[in-house]
Amino acid sequence: MVAPTSYQGGKGRIADAILDHIHLPPGAVFCDLCCGAGSISLALMTRGRRPQDIIMVDRGPYGDFWRAVAGGRFDLGRLDRHLRQMPSDPRKIRAHLKQLSREPVNDDSVYVFLLLQAGSFGGKAIGQKGGRWTNSSFRAFWEPKPGCNRKSHVNPMMPMPGTLRERVAEIVSNCAGLRAFRADVRTFSVPDNAVMYVDPPYEGTAAYAQHTLDVRALVQELSVPCYVSEAVPLTEDAVLISDGRSKGGISGKRRRAHQEWLSRFNVEGPWHVR
Repeated sequence: MVAPTSYQGGKGRIADAILDHIHLPPGAVFCDLCCGAGSISLALMTRGRRPQDIIMVDRGPYGDFWRAVAGGRFDLGRLDRHLRQMPSDPRKIRAHLKQLSREPVNDDSVYVFLLLQAGSFGGKAIGQKGGRWTNSSFRAFWEPKPGCNRKSHVNPMMPMPGTLRERVAEIVSNCAGLRAFRADVRTFSVPDNAVMYVDPPYEGTAAYAQHTLDVRALVQELSVPCYVSEAVPLTEDAVLISDGRSKGGISGKRRRAHQEWLSRFNVEGPWHVR
């Protein structure tokens, strides 16, 4: 299983490297806060962890998606209806998504959101405010021109509709028993037997679901083991997971490739390395 769509700051490429450093004792509940597209939880289930032992929390529209999946309420038929309305010509997809984003948020929002997020420029988080969609800028289909170094085209959605459907169907089929909430992680009640992972918004990037998070203040209020992904080390023994890539990735001001550090709190002894 992989994340349904591209997502700003998503951990799909490094999910396994992160999980290799997180110690999950028997009986522990993995609490995935600011889960977004869910790359970490999906990788954990792919490793054999039961969905019943995972809690996913996100304040944005992805919180509604995971809640629908967890509650067995996600209707693939309703998603199919929206996919059938997508233009077959990739050059027309951007205009279709723009129009879709201008419509009010309604009962089909969980399905519309997936389409908008897949087409979001740079994977920027699509949000909701006052019954409207926000952060709505979309990729255009791009074809190389004569003399261009790049020879292949760039699709307007990541992934394209067919692959999106396959990914979501796989998730729906394999996540029975998962617990998920659309909630502010600052007020979410973390179980006493939890191991907590937090992937907060990066400083200097576009707003993540219209809120910011002081992750240091959050973990200081908890007594459970906490692991935090950030662009900078938050503790002296933080582990560098990735030196990042020189191009692409999330929007925001940066002068060098983005790094990924994993810091831990309320955990003693040497790092767990798979």
